[in-house]
Amino acid sequence: MGTEIDRLEVQVEASATKVNNALDNLTKKLEALSGSLSRINGSGLTGLANGVQRLGTAMQSMNNVRTADFSRLARNIEKMGNKGVQNAVTNIPAWI
Repeated sequence: MGTEIDRLEVQVEASATKVNNALDNLTKKLEALSGSLSRINGSGLTGLANGVQRLGTAMQSMNNVRTADFSRLARNIEKMGNKGVQNAVTNIPAWI
């Protein structure tokens, strides 16, 4: 019985060593994650969120725009591209 207890004690110690090593690795990875998260630019994320919110508001207001209006806008943008921006600027009043 004494040797069986000794063998179990060795197994428990080996398991405890493995657990300690795994916890050390987890700690290192969590520290690296913490460092990465601390470098995230909070004001940049706030700006992005505000931009997305403004885009959502703008898209809601576009529900009232008819398909024909979009088609006319697309044709005019194409005309601007074909004629060049300088020429297009002088012709804007004619397109409206």
